[in-house]
Amino acid sequence: MGEPTAARNGLSHDSPEATADLDEPPSGLRRPPIPHCTDANELARVLDTHPKNGLSLDEAAARLERDGPNKVEAAKGTSAWQIFLRQISNSLTVVLVLVMILSFCIDDYIEGSVVAAVILFNIVVG
Repeated sequence: MGEPTAARNGLSHDSPEATADLDEPPSGLRRPPIPHCTDANELARVLDTHPKNGLSLDEAAARLERDGPNKVEAAKGTSAWQIFLRQISNSLTVVLVLVMILSFCIDDYIEGSVVAAVILFNIVVG
């Protein structure tokens, strides 16, 4: 039961029958050539361009209209508020906040102030 399907069917991993599913793209799609393994002229023919002159202005405009600009959208950054919440949500900070509250509740202002300073230091440095 734990053996691969190809082995259960009596096929080795190297046999053409075992790898046939991996070699064929889904129906209706054609497999693009592997650019670094393809002759430059063949690749230019497949991509419908001229190997020395590139695309004509009309073809470039048509592809820009069809495919859009060749831009990668920037990832959304982390806001300062999110960083702050992440810093104070760790378990050490939560314990320190509880100790600070307890210290102020029992009128130990010096210890409460020191713990508050440690919390601020941890948030700023972290």
